[in-house]
Amino acid sequence: MRLIIDTNLHLSYLISSDENSTVRQALKNVYRFHKPFQSHKTLSELEETLFHQKFARYFSKASAKELITEVRNTSTIIQHNLSASISNDPDDNELFALAEAAQADYILSGDKKHVLSIPEYKGIRTVNAAEFLKTHKSLEHDGKLAMPRKTNIFG
Repeated sequence: MRLIIDTNLHLSYLISSDENSTVRQALKNVYRFHKPFQSHKTLSELEETLFHQKFARYFSKASAKELITEVRNTSTIIQHNLSASISNDPDDNELFALAEAAQADYILSGDKKHVLSIPEYKGIRTVNAAEFLKTHKSLEHDGKLAMPRKTNIFG
């Protein structure tokens, strides 16, 4: 399954200390069993956000760097020339354009205002972590990979 992960879920992953949180479980599922995509723009936004001073009290720079490295190593990074004008947030428009370019099945986000308020874009569903887990909790449901990928952070 082809997926786009919003920066806010990566941020929540680092902030949460609960290994069983919905966001942590969803991202572990995505990075172990599915095919996440990033663009250079979404990776830049991820780096900029995770290294922002206001989050320094929640997690270390080393943790942020480790997560970014893991995302780079486990995601397919694509270049594209598409644009979208569906959201009021320009950064979120990049998510929709990337999803179209990657021919994604889903955009996973926690942004109720700019992303999740748009339930579908060109056949690509937007869902939160809980919705994703309800229908795609296990490898058996998806049947795409014979073995889970080994990752440093995501299990």
